[in-house]
Amino acid sequence: MKKAISMILLVLTIGTVTLVTWSYFTKDDSSELVQLVDRFNPFVPEKKVYVKTSDEYGVLQEHDSYEYTQEGVNEDGQKIKITFWAPQKLKENAYLELDAKGKHVESYQEVTEQDLPDAVKDELVTTH
Repeated sequence: MKKAISMILLVLTIGTVTLVTWSYFTKDDSSELVQLVDRFNPFVPEKKVYVKTSDEYGVLQEHDSYEYTQEGVNEDGQKIKITFWAPQKLKENAYLELDAKGKHVESYQEVTEQDLPDAVKDELVTTH
């Protein structure tokens, strides 16, 4: 019985350490694998990420959808490389609020410049 409990604790510890270190070492990667792991990783927080759209970031995919990979800004003003998909080409120079969990983007909605948090405005409005 003690061996079984020890094994369970060992497996849980290894799993927890793996998930926590995975997030650290993949912070600059936005591949599909990273997005999948972030989606289900309980240690990755949900955050809003903001982007300003541009045609230069959109790549036409199969079935006329678009993949966008660009630098976004989270609520704290930190820059983050993020990839998300849209069913159609996005309007040029629009501000989007992405609902993200790590590198996984669940949804997005267009927002006005006035809706952007101050830390985000400093990065998105002045640099783009």
